[in-house]
Amino acid sequence: MYQNIIKEISEELGLKIHFLSNNWLIMLEKDNQIRYITGYKFDLNSQSSSLSIDDKYAMYEILKNKNIPVITHHLMYSQSNNEPYAKDYKDKSLAHKYFKKYHSNIVIKNNTGTCGHDVYHITDEKEIDITLDKIFKKAHSISICPFYNIIDEYRIIILNNHVKLIYKKVRPIIYGDGIHTISYLLKEFNSNYQYKILDDYILPKDKEYMYTWLHNLSNGTKINLEVPNKEYLINFAKEVANILNIKFGSIDIINTPSGYLVLECNSGVMMNNLINQLPNGKAIAKDIYKEAIKLMFQEYNQ
Repeated sequence: MYQNIIKEISEELGLKIHFLSNNWLIMLEKDNQIRYITGYKFDLNSQSSSLSIDDKYAMYEILKNKNIPVITHHLMYSQSNNEPYAKDYKDKSLAHKYFKKYHSNIVIKNNTGTCGHDVYHITDEKEIDITLDKIFKKAHSISICPFYNIIDEYRIIILNNHVKLIYKKVRPIIYGDGIHTISYLLKEFNSNYQYKILDDYILPKDKEYMYTWLHNLSNGTKINLEVPNKEYLINFAKEVANILNIKFGSIDIINTPSGYLVLECNSGVMMNNLINQLPNGKAIAKDIYKEAIKLMFQEYNQ
């Protein structure tokens, strides 16, 4: 769907389009100008900004330096990393220290991961080393955070200092009716997602079942366009985007008992789940992508 949308936009704007590198790279041409889309990253953010945005620890340090409320991150490198910068950040004892510091309740994740992949909630110290080894098979660095009690999570898509879309992520939490199975109730909750249930049974009346503690759309979360405190969140996101020099990207903000915090930011803008969930999802995504592509060709002509 994503490639088709970019193709439609290109035809409407009179652009030549080339799908390269197994469709991972899209090359657009017009009037001897060439622009690129790599994955979901558009030719708008600078390379240094993109790297900082997608690196959870780097993003945290930047925002902390500017006194922006953001979740706490601690950095760890693989034990095989012998570079001088990694010397004091690769001993597994660090993770155990943070585990004790945050009352046996931490999150360990790939420092540059996306879509909720390689994110683990740890409450048993015996799981720490196993989890580190598992993530380090794929990642060069790991981020360790205290676990936050998230009331709600919001995604804000920014383009050229304007908020183009804001929505709440509703976790797949269901309540039993004493009649239907967990699979049935989850399908009722979000029919666009294929939930994986190991033990499927009839959920007792009023009993709560949480499919996942994560808010990622890739884990079955549902989009809700009804957002409380919308103006506050928009202004907050704009401030973050300005500090991180985000020209086109998304910002995730969480509401916790202690207030709103930046969770993470992304230099790529993926809207596949939005397209599938909302009746006008394709039109929303297409309008945003089209504006981004038009801006890509205007940027260097000013």
